[in-house]
Amino acid sequence: MSTAELTELESQVDYLIQSVKQLKSENLSLRHQLASNAKERSRLHTQNQKAAEQVKKIVSQLKDELL
Repeated sequence: MSTAELTELESQVDYLIQSVKQLKSENLSLRHQLASNAKERSRLHTQNQKAAEQVKKIVSQLKDELL
């Protein structure tokens, strides 16, 4: 291999190393975001269930008052 070919190969390897580092960083960030979104989804689901129970209770109370 010539010096020029080795230099080009070294450049390509450096680029790949940088790409891998960037992808690892993005992957970690996305994993954190995914975990955060899962927690938020769970919180909202619980909140929705509580709201539905309150609505049912209010509807039941209204029915009792009308009878």
